[in-house]
Amino acid sequence: MPRDPADLIVGRHPVAEALRAGVVLRRLYLADGMRPSPVLDEIVQAAERARLEVEFESRAALNRRAPGVNHQGVVAEVNPFRYATMGDLLARPVRRLVLVEGITDPANLGSILRSADAFGWEGLLVPEHRSVGVTPTVRKVSAGAVERVPVVRTGSPAAAISLLQDRHAFGVVGLDPAGSVDYHEADYPERTCLVVGAEGPGLSRLVRQRCDLTVRIPMRGALASVNAAVAAAIVMAEAGRHLQ
Repeated sequence: MPRDPADLIVGRHPVAEALRAGVVLRRLYLADGMRPSPVLDEIVQAAERARLEVEFESRAALNRRAPGVNHQGVVAEVNPFRYATMGDLLARPVRRLVLVEGITDPANLGSILRSADAFGWEGLLVPEHRSVGVTPTVRKVSAGAVERVPVVRTGSPAAAISLLQDRHAFGVVGLDPAGSVDYHEADYPERTCLVVGAEGPGLSRLVRQRCDLTVRIPMRGALASVNAAVAAAIVMAEAGRHLQ
């Protein structure tokens, strides 16, 4: 009988963070011959408390289980990731949300999640189309943030913006190189949804038009650009300071 589908969490710290967040592991695989460390001890002790048997495998076997991901000798199987619903998220008194548009690199999405958790943003909205969802790489790069920051799959980004503006009194701030004001001079609304577009194309025309405000990050270096995840972190930190 085929096994039920499962997601993977890979890497020492992502697995440890998942356990701290109460995520139930279905299976836990560790590489043979790893040296003891505090985080490995924590993982093994948590597995023992949950009465979950630890299975030891060669690194080659773990490479096959988690191809293309640096697993650091730790791979866990969990139930498929469950996205939050927009209704459940907005039923809470949230004031800071991030909406991504066209983010297809899982490392960028994981980094944005990690920054959202670090700077107190309370939810991430990810379109179902032309944007990456939560993958093993996203979970690894987020360093456990994906277990703490609700992630909602939305339809059209423009429709999500209209919903937030019309029904939930959010002001929508777009991050755009040609924004109308420097990010550190902006007057952020009490309830803010920050919209982050992909590197290169940035925000779509329709999404940019729907924003209440667009902000830019002034650049002085030769490259005059940073990637989407770094830009999002810069603005999340500053906007969070204004919204305390």
